[in-house]
Amino acid sequence: MLLETLGLSQATPSMIAKICAAGGSCTQDKRLLFPRALVLKTIKEARRDVVLFGQDPRNDLNLSGHRVHMSSGGGAPGVFDLEDGRYRDCTLKDLYDAARICDAMESIHHFSRSVVACDVGNVADMDLNTAYAGLMGTSKHVSVSVSEPGNVQQLAELCYALAGSEEAFRARPFLTVRSPDGAADALCRGGAGHVGGRGSGRLPGAADLGRPSRRHQPGNHCGLAGAG
Repeated sequence: MLLETLGLSQATPSMIAKICAAGGSCTQDKRLLFPRALVLKTIKEARRDVVLFGQDPRNDLNLSGHRVHMSSGGGAPGVFDLEDGRYRDCTLKDLYDAARICDAMESIHHFSRSVVACDVGNVADMDLNTAYAGLMGTSKHVSVSVSEPGNVQQLAELCYALAGSEEAFRARPFLTVRSPDGAADALCRGGAGHVGGRGSGRLPGAADLGRPSRRHQPGNHCGLAGAG
C-alpha cells in the first residue's frame, strides 16, 4: 500500500501530529506514513452523507449516493462584451454577474469563479473580492482559492459576517477554500468552518457588514477596497 510505504510529502504540522498520534510515523525525509490498519479504519468510519451547504438550505448539495452535480469554473481573464462586440479584460462586476447567472440556473449547482477580476490589482484584495462577489451573487455553495496564507482570515471574517456569527457559519459552512502551499495549516485552524487562521489582512467594514441583501448590486466593485 503506497500510503504505508511511500506516504505523503509536504504534510502540515497539524496533520503530522494527528496521524502520528493515531499510529502513523514521519520519516527522516519528512514523508508521512499511514499504517494499513489506520487507512482501513478511516475508510470504514468515513461519512457517507457529505453535504456542501449553501447560504440558502434549498441549495445544499448532498454528495452521497450516485448524485451528479454541475459547477461553473474556468477563471478566464477575458470576456466578449455583448454591448460593443469586443473582447476585453474581465472585471469584478463580470464575476458578480457570472455568480448571478449560476444562482438562476437550475442545472448549475455550485459556483467557482468563471472569470478573473482583472481590475483588482492587489493579491489580498483579489482573494477577498472574489469570495465576496461570488457569495453576494449566489446563495449556492461557493469555492475559491487563496494566494497566500495571510489572506485566509479576511475570508473567515467575511463568512462570519454573512452568516450572522462565527458559530452559524461553522454549523453551515457555505464557502470552501482551496489552499496553496503553506496555507493548509491556516485553513485547518478554522475547524469545521472551512476557513480560519490568523493573518494581517482584514475585511473592510466587516463589523458593519451584517447580513447584506441577496439583491445587492455592486455598482462600485461590490463595495470592497482594492478594486478600480
